[in-house]
Amino acid sequence: MIRSVWFGTSIMEHFEGFNQRMVTQADLPEIGSRLAVEGWHRRGYVQRLELAWRTRWPHLSFDIDNRAQGGATSRSILQQARAWSAAGGTADLAFLGCGINDVWRGLQGRTAEAVDIHEFADNYRQLVRLLAGASHRLVCIAETPFGWDGELDITLLNRELANYNAVAAKLAATESVDFLDVWQAFTTTADRFSHRAETDGPAETLWSDGVHLSELGDALMLQLVDDHVRERGLIETLTAGQSPLSNDSDAGRALPDPNTELHAFMAEYERATNTHDVTQVAPLICENATYWFTDGSHQGITEINAAIERTFATIQDELYTIHDLEWVAVTHDLAVCRYRFAWTGRIEGQHRSGHGRGTNVLGRRHGKWKILHEHLSS
Repeated sequence: MIRSVWFGTSIMEHFEGFNQRMVTQADLPEIGSRLAVEGWHRRGYVQRLELAWRTRWPHLSFDIDNRAQGGATSRSILQQARAWSAAGGTADLAFLGCGINDVWRGLQGRTAEAVDIHEFADNYRQLVRLLAGASHRLVCIAETPFGWDGELDITLLNRELANYNAVAAKLAATESVDFLDVWQAFTTTADRFSHRAETDGPAETLWSDGVHLSELGDALMLQLVDDHVRERGLIETLTAGQSPLSNDSDAGRALPDPNTELHAFMAEYERATNTHDVTQVAPLICENATYWFTDGSHQGITEINAAIERTFATIQDELYTIHDLEWVAVTHDLAVCRYRFAWTGRIEGQHRSGHGRGTNVLGRRHGKWKILHEHLSS
């Protein structure tokens, strides 16, 4: 049994009205008929993710406890998580996402409900520590951007929300937990929808009302969260060493993933980079490694450390993420991967971001994986 718990807002909660006839193909109501809503069911990307996991790992059972609540702020989510923990709550995987209502309530003038960025930082730190202590693995998920708002300045809303996401990312890195940044994927996809609409007609959208996600938005979140779980081998790590083909006493367990070690290494490399401390990054790099960046090449650990330190000094509050990780070749002592990367941060006080592709060659040295070569191109 893999148990997961989800704390967040309506982005995770995603209630939909339910009537059994609406989902029974053999008994669908006539067009134009009226039905009573029998209840609200949680749908959205969390529910779709559960279905995807159950079909991918049919020998496992999953218990997904979605405790997300519409309108919740980091303040109310902290209260909720404390109550869950006090009642003995534990999980294999915990997921946390908050901040959008902290920002929104403030700009709506609902000051009693609003949470300023300083309180948010304190609430988020406590949430991360509480949930990390009550689970085997915690994944913090950035808030999705606002799509539009009929009354408020959307640029201001998103600038403020990006600041809250940056605080969350930094706290997650400090506490050595996963942080999934979905911001760039949403803005890039929305921009491409908009450009396509110039020739193909009305634009498709990731939002149903400018805040809550449409089916397309849910599909994108599903892809991003599922990719994160798979790329880091989270399910395989929780069930490592157990076979789905063994006897009934072992039912519900998965075969170990041969790439779990490598996934874990790249996750640690991403985490170390986000500490902005070269002393945490350097132990993961081979002494005679070569790094090829867009602005130059670097040979040996001394040159590489200097280049990394210059980047840390130039980009303040940087968040670096690796996604779409693929292993091209793997042997006992050598591995090659390719991936996409993205970064956000501040340069001379201005918000900046970028993305590109990376290729890494890893070698096993004295029983530990280290980077032999890295090539990043924007």
